[in-house]
Amino acid sequence: MKRKIKLWALYLLKWIRRNSKILNSSQRKVQKNRVNLHWWSMERKDSNENVGDFLSKVVCDYMLGKKGLTFEQHISSTKHLYCIGSIIQGGMQDAVVWGSGLKNGTKDFDVLSRRIRKLDIRLVRGPKTREALLKSGYACPEKYGDPALIMPLIYTPPEREKKKYIVILHHESERTIENSITPITCDYKEFINQIYDSNLVISSSLHGIILAEAYGVPAILMSDKVTRNMFKYEDYYLSTGRASYSLASSVEEALKLPVPAVPKLEKLQKDIIDLFPYDLWEG
Repeated sequence: MKRKIKLWALYLLKWIRRNSKILNSSQRKVQKNRVNLHWWSMERKDSNENVGDFLSKVVCDYMLGKKGLTFEQHISSTKHLYCIGSIIQGGMQDAVVWGSGLKNGTKDFDVLSRRIRKLDIRLVRGPKTREALLKSGYACPEKYGDPALIMPLIYTPPEREKKKYIVILHHESERTIENSITPITCDYKEFINQIYDSNLVISSSLHGIILAEAYGVPAILMSDKVTRNMFKYEDYYLSTGRASYSLASSVEEALKLPVPAVPKLEKLQKDIIDLFPYDLWEG
């Protein structure tokens, strides 16, 4: 009984202090009177990150630069911004959501999250995330787009000789595959270069798919033991108007499938840009 009381006390204390923390990070601290950007950090000794999550900072810095703003700018209160990644369920903060998603739908929210936490949602990754948030009682506009889709506005890869295909493994994958690259890197430019240099991307990483299609490269999703939960993949595909998509169990199978068409992304890209929450920096 005492153990249960202690656990509940720790849980409630965590909720009370929720706006003083950055998601899962023990290293990044909330800055008072700033807009605090939240993204999922791997906190590796070599300082590398999962490139999809790391792009939150790259994309937001680009958007802020258009208005001469920075995350170091002093504002009247402390605010929180969620950007790229399935991070809505990863934190407890009262936050503005610009392009984030969920992992498991309504399973991601506990009782206090539904009743206490305030989310100002401007844009979510896709329809599945929106549906789950609506069921949880949040107001959520029908506006979709992963902010990594605007990376072609930020970085243009050099023209180099094209290779037949490249494989991008999920950052938790333990497989070793020929012609593969890891998404565990902060060198996003070279990561994008490798994608752009290929005629086809075969990926179990969601942002391998997203970045490939953003740069006009056909992509095929490859299943892995870490991709059994398809929520976030379906969320993205539905945001592009696709209720079905190619799914391969191996590189060999992917190479036998028809090369998929790259979806039209202009509407999503426009919404991503138009809905950036510049108003957080007012006051």
